[in-house]
Amino acid sequence: MLAALGDPNHLREPHAHAHLYNYLIHLNATLLKISANQTLNGNTENHVPFNLFAGWCLEAEALPPSHRAGKLLALRLLCESTQAQGPGAPSSCNNRLHLAHLNLYQRALHHGLTGEDRSVVDVLVEYAAPRYLSLALDGYSLLLLDFVHASTVVLNSSDMGASCPRTAAVTFLGSLLSLPDELMNAPMLQPYPHQYNTVSCPDLKEHVLNIVVRVCRREGAAAARCAGACALTAHVCHVLAARVPCTRLPSYVTCLLQMLMMKNKTIAKVVSDCVLVLADYTDRIVELYPGLAGKIIKWICACLAQLSTSSSRDSVRPLAGSLLFCLAEFAVRCGPARLMDEKEGDQSLLLIIFRVLYAVMKGTNGSEIEGLSLPVDEDFDPNIQLDNLGLKSSPVSTIDVKLWAQTICTQLVLFLGHWPLWSGCQLSSSVCEQHDSPSLGGELGPAVLAAPHLQLMRLSDATLASFVELPALDMPPGAAATTPGLSTSDRQVRVLLRDIAGKACWDASALYYDPSSSAEEPLEPLPLPDSDDIPRENTLSSLPPPLPPDLLPDYKNSPPDKHQLDHVSISFIFLINHI
Repeated sequence: MLAALGDPNHLREPHAHAHLYNYLIHLNATLLKISANQTLNGNTENHVPFNLFAGWCLEAEALPPSHRAGKLLALRLLCESTQAQGPGAPSSCNNRLHLAHLNLYQRALHHGLTGEDRSVVDVLVEYAAPRYLSLALDGYSLLLLDFVHASTVVLNSSDMGASCPRTAAVTFLGSLLSLPDELMNAPMLQPYPHQYNTVSCPDLKEHVLNIVVRVCRREGAAAARCAGACALTAHVCHVLAARVPCTRLPSYVTCLLQMLMMKNKTIAKVVSDCVLVLADYTDRIVELYPGLAGKIIKWICACLAQLSTSSSRDSVRPLAGSLLFCLAEFAVRCGPARLMDEKEGDQSLLLIIFRVLYAVMKGTNGSEIEGLSLPVDEDFDPNIQLDNLGLKSSPVSTIDVKLWAQTICTQLVLFLGHWPLWSGCQLSSSVCEQHDSPSLGGELGPAVLAAPHLQLMRLSDATLASFVELPALDMPPGAAATTPGLSTSDRQVRVLLRDIAGKACWDASALYYDPSSSAEEPLEPLPLPDSDDIPRENTLSSLPPPLPPDLLPDYKNSPPDKHQLDHVSISFIFLINHI
């Protein structure tokens, strides 16, 4: 039926010509969907009439300027039908495109990408560039310079309209970075219209990298800037995975870190997720680029410090949550020794991390934390001109940033070894109060509240402690030689702590001096004071005043430099004196 209509390029009315090609585009998409849904029964008869469409589209290239709209639609149809995938697509019929059509298609691309008609360049970049490399058609490397030239023309323009394919241009450039380096030595057509001279360009990747970095620094379209960040991250991961030293890699990572300061929080969230991917290569970053891991942590801390007072806003919560994940991943993978060794002024990097997390937990201003000053790059633009990231009707974020910060802070304390007895605790331990106590039964129940050898204490609003008195374990043979002159008690204490990060457990036992081991040695008398006329009251003047008799010592009414037992002992001493 379509063939009976005749050649649409013979239509003299430009509007009718464009309308017909617009219909053919929708028909092409519909037939491809029908063909894709018929793969189970193997019926591919209802495929796209490619041979019919392709000839019309190629002939439309020679139409006069009056048929400009139809000509652009014909180029779009040519790209979509040639690069389509599926059982009914021309690239899937016999697994090969016809060589004659492939030559004509690449010729049309070469003329359009290198021509002076900007509208043709935009159409080809939008509908041909994103999937061109993935198809790997015969001789596809010939047009690499043409596509790079066209993408550069699109990105250098000041057009921020919807018809300008800035995101597609960045996507192609990012895909080109994943090609092997040997392919850059293959012959490529020079980007001149109606000329077919070939050259090799071994430095093409470096040129593309410069364009991608410039996109990350100054691109005005939000979607294109996100695509540039993803492309640069993929290239950095590729270099790190290959363990190939690259002198420019720290500058690439710095460019990503600068994008965390974007005024648009959605872009900053995308970049934060990209930085999180780099955490999987922390060991190689530390090995090949000393100091870069600490720089990444410092930038993340600086971003969190700026967001600490506004982290409860719905627009900031996703970014703050992603930054907290990044900080936790890099801190744990670097380890406490490296975090303690790296200094920012008089403060270690580990101290800065905990101070920033505390500021986020409390919602206080963290920008005044020492050691978080960042250099200013005048070449970086944190603003955008076009926000084309989609609709703003996303659901409200339910992230509790303060709770996340508290959880991550506790996890860092445990994982990094900053804990009593260092390595003696077990994170998320399965030990409970009734274990090793047959009288309490096999399950945790109300019996633990009345057990004489068990105490429960609330250390803070978020921490519950349990102290269980247990018989001491039998000493292994030879253990006494490691502690000469010391002996252990016949009892030990099991400590269990429950907080937001889980449950930790460790067993502790006191060491005592054994006088029997040194009975043969003569005892030296202790020196006595010259005078014993010192009043008893003077010895108590330096102690803190006792609490009222009706007030129980608690962590809330205790001075920060005194222990609870000080008040108990002082009250007892004053009571003895009055008696």
